Amino acid sequence: MDYGKILEKYFEKIEMLKLHYRICLKKEDQKEECKKLSSVTIEVQELLVKCRKLLEDFPALQVKFQNQMEKTHRQKMVMLKLAELKEEELLKKLQQQSQNLKEVTPPNRILREINADPSTFRISRLDLSTRKIRSSVKRSSSSNCKSFRKLHFPEFNFDITPDIFGRIPKHMFGRNNIDDVQNFLDTVIIKCFVDKYRILFCKRDSISLSERILYDLFRKQEKEFPNRQFITQEDVVRCVGQMIDKRTHSRIQILRHIKVLQEVRKKTTIYYLWQDKAIEI
Repeated sequence: MDYGKILEKYFEKIEMLKLHYRICLKKEDQKEECKKLSSVTIEVQELLVKCRKLLEDFPALQVKFQNQMEKTHRQKMVMLKLAELKEEELLKKLQQQSQNLKEVTPPNRILREINADPSTFRISRLDLSTRKIRSSVKRSSSSNCKSFRKLHFPEFNFDITPDIFGRIPKHMFGRNNIDDVQNFLDTVIIKCFVDKYRILFCKRDSISLSERILYDLFRKQEKEFPNRQFITQEDVVRCVGQMIDKRTHSRIQILRHIKVLQEVRKKTTIYYLWQDKAIEI
């Protein structure tokens, strides 16, 4: 839609109205009404001039907005990468500490422990058992999340049959075949859903630092669609490791067409809601 042409038509109508008011002002019975309408027309014309100015600035603002969105996305990816590096560094430190604890005790220390007082020996054994109990408690605290990682989500499952694929318009799937779309659904879309809800199932304190960032983001997004399962375009970008290209976009449109996904845009975020089942086309 060309808003510039629409504004030009409005400006032409305003000029015609002004001419009409000049004619009507000569008539005494319509003089007051024409004065009021003339003042309103001037206000409308000023507003239309502002609209024209905004339309002229809109393309530059749109480019600036897109650049800012890409910059924000890159910053998010850098934050996640830094969180992963920090987590790896912490794990290395813990492994180094555990290796130091496993060093062989010197022989002279063994002799000292043998000749030590029996009560002292019992205390040391008691301390050792206490450590074992503490370690078992730590293992049990994270067992829920680890065991959940082995589970599956049967609700995130859909097979694209030849009958369903045959009803898709040819201009929509292009060079994609049924295997391409099914593989994209399984390895990207369903993977995003499964990874997201695995993180949400875990307790926040039992997951890694990078997953905590995603956990907080997912909880915040849940307010947009309560009681619905969904992912965002950012989740897909993070999964494929690059921005959405034409091929990925076309496959998402196919999944929308066969009612596997529902696309909703809110502000600057694009959401993909999982449908319960494909509706007959």
